[in-house]
Parts: sequence; C-alpha cells; structure tokens
Amino acid sequence: MRSGLTAAIVIAALAGAWGFAFCGDSSELSAETACNEIRSSVSSVARAERAEADALQLAGEGGDLASVANQLDQLLGRVGVLRDTLRKVSHSRLTHDPDVANCLTLGYRALYEAEKLTTEVEQILLQQVVQAVPQELSHHGYWCGAT
Repeated sequence: MRSGLTAAIVIAALAGAWGFAFCGDSSELSAETACNEIRSSVSSVARAERAEADALQLAGEGGDLASVANQLDQLLGRVGVLRDTLRKVSHSRLTHDPDVANCLTLGYRALYEAEKLTTEVEQILLQQVVQAVPQELSHHGYWCGAT
C-alpha cells in the first residue's frame, strides 16, 4: 500500500516537472467537446459585442463613455478566452478532423472580427480622450493653445 502511494506521488511529481496535465489535457478532447468549447466562446464574444454596440449607441446619444470602456473590457476578456480556446484546440490532435477544422475556421473568423471591433472602439475612446484633454486643461487654466 505504501509503495503504491509513493509511486503515485513520484508519477505526479514527474508529470508536473515535465508539464503534463492528466486532467483537461487538450489531447483528450473529443471533436464534439472541442467544437462545443469553440461555439460557446464565439457565442460569449457575440453577446459581448452586442453589449458593446448598445453602449456605443447610448454614448452617441449623450450617454457615458465609461460604459463603453467597461463593455470593451468585458469584450476583451471574452476575446482572450476565445483565443485561448482556439489555441488549445489548434494544438490538439483533432486539427485534422473536418468538423473541428470547420469549428476552428468559425472561431478564427469570429476572433478576427472581434479584434477589429475592439481596435475600432479603442480608437473611438482614444479620440474622445484626446478631444477632452484640451477642454479639461483650459477649464483649469493650463491650456495655452491657439483658439
């Protein structure tokens, strides 16, 4: 009994040292699980994109830019999860499965579009900040720019 426990500890230590993970290893993914993870991440990104669009619309109608920034943060987080999911599946043995290849294509298209959107929103927020700085400085007597 004691030698079995010792062997298990040694195996676990070696696996940790070599970077193996017995649970949740991407090599153990099934094609169905891989596609479900990708679809779930894509759906999560799509919901965050809709929330971002709503925040942008409200900001355009005089709403607060803080909500746009907050939604952008949420979207960036979900894009990161999608990127990690795609990386995990891409590095698995399933990439040659036609269904998984289709799911990866769907995921990478969604990732590309989401990254384009986040870049555009970041530019909008940056423009708003740049426009607000001279106004804020002039209110405090710090701006000496030409009028």
